[in-house]
Amino acid sequence: MQKIVSAPLRIDLCGGSLDIQPVPTDMAPVHIVSAAIDMRVTGQLYDCIDGNNDGKGLRLEYTLPGDVSTGSGLGSSGCMNLVWLALITGERDPHRLASSVYKMEQATGVVGGVQDQFTAAYGGINLIRMSHDRVWVERLIDPSDSETIKWMTDHMVLLDTNIRRSATGMNDNFIKNYMDGKFYDELTELNELSLLTVKELSPSKTCRMPNLAAIFDREWAIRKILMPSKVDEIDNIISECKTVLMADGYECGAKVNGAAGGGCMLCWVKEARYGNVLVYGINKLVDIATSMGCTRIPLAFDFDGITIEDV
Repeated sequence: MQKIVSAPLRIDLCGGSLDIQPVPTDMAPVHIVSAAIDMRVTGQLYDCIDGNNDGKGLRLEYTLPGDVSTGSGLGSSGCMNLVWLALITGERDPHRLASSVYKMEQATGVVGGVQDQFTAAYGGINLIRMSHDRVWVERLIDPSDSETIKWMTDHMVLLDTNIRRSATGMNDNFIKNYMDGKFYDELTELNELSLLTVKELSPSKTCRMPNLAAIFDREWAIRKILMPSKVDEIDNIISECKTVLMADGYECGAKVNGAAGGGCMLCWVKEARYGNVLVYGINKLVDIATSMGCTRIPLAFDFDGITIEDV
């Protein structure tokens, strides 16, 4: 018998780090906006022959999508843990799975949050609300709302900077500084930005997400305060893209996914003031970023979450 489990990676639209204890206990409730993307971690568990005793054994294999690696900032580690737990326990309830993975990580000394596990478990574009250790997941955009989904994928660009830095210790240092009395104002503003992002994503026929570019920029500025690292290379990419696009009348906002100041960068491009079509600005952004060593990752949202198949 073979079991196959897969779950999606994610982009964090706003609020990452608010879900790392003791922040959600001290500042409850906190809000994180996260979206599952159509890049899935797949795990397989199947019977195999043990060469030592010719008996039955179990073999576990993981597959990451494409060229994605750990350190990409797309939540691959939490997603892999979710897949692993579903494979070995047979649990199928997404909330119980995500909660169990989070508790397991905490018990083993991992300093991290909940958005990777819960986004991988549920799929979709969601508001994750956390109060103390309790987590609620609210879907913000219905998968049948093809118009809003298309609007988002038309304006949003996901780029792999191909810069990898280890996040080891960064969450620990963040919490140490937080416990020393730092970051209250920044975290309060970050929580408010998440709620503004929820409003931006509310479907509207007349005003489509006009402030997401500015929210991305501000979120990235706050993140660099919370978890400082050497990000000159990435800031140079962002600055060059914004400068060239601005000359053609486009506004571009950018933020980096993950805690390590490396990995994937998420951009939002607004229509030009001078009448140039959006696709021209998107293509220009990709050309600039590519010339600086980035790779575009095709962006589509995943609304299925974790899937479990016995074959």
